[in-house]
Amino acid sequence: MVYFASECFSGECGFCHGCCSNEQEEKDQNPDNYQLAIDTKKLYGKRLNEITDEYWLRMIKNTKKVGYKNPEENGRIRKNIVINENSKFELYEINNKHNLCCHSPMCLAMYENAHDYEKKNKYSVLPIYVNKETMKKQCYLCLVNNM
Repeated sequence: MVYFASECFSGECGFCHGCCSNEQEEKDQNPDNYQLAIDTKKLYGKRLNEITDEYWLRMIKNTKKVGYKNPEENGRIRKNIVINENSKFELYEINNKHNLCCHSPMCLAMYENAHDYEKKNKYSVLPIYVNKETMKKQCYLCLVNNM
């Protein structure tokens, strides 16, 4: 299998699938943001561990402020976050643990870099918001930083 960089904007980079592909060749079935996450993981390399540690410190600090423990015991965390008219997110609160991951490339890169134990026990209780129209998922920190 041949791996390409994320899709370019110009269509002339010579590295991405769009610029280098053969008509018969099938495109990878993973979503675009997954490939961005892989590229982000490669870009940051060993520094990704430091970024992950900083992310968890900020997440713990912010969730403690609002009394969030898990999707069922969510304290005073906001149930809805509206960025603009087209970006309305609702807190996912169906199960105590979930298998959702934030769609931002940095969060996906941290998730891909994490050990299975962390994925199962830490990421599964993060406050995740879902846009019901696009089904895009965002973590609490990414949404708060966008506001």
